[in-house]
Amino acid sequence: METCTRTIHGLPLLRPGHDANERILGVLGRAAEYYDVDIYGLGFSSTHYLCAAAHNQCYGEPPVMWS
Repeated sequence: METCTRTIHGLPLLRPGHDANERILGVLGRAAEYYDVDIYGLGFSSTHYLCAAAHNQCYGEPPVMWS
């Protein structure tokens, strides 16, 4: 499953930095544990983010071949 979310009106509300990185990874890590989801890739910019994840009960192994 791929998710793309943008900020309200496309405003640059996600400020890059070490603190933001720690918070984002902490929230995603906690959510991945709670919902039994594997996160395969993510990307953040100041106006939106992209996340590729799969729920283990629905998909099992990811349908992507990694080299």
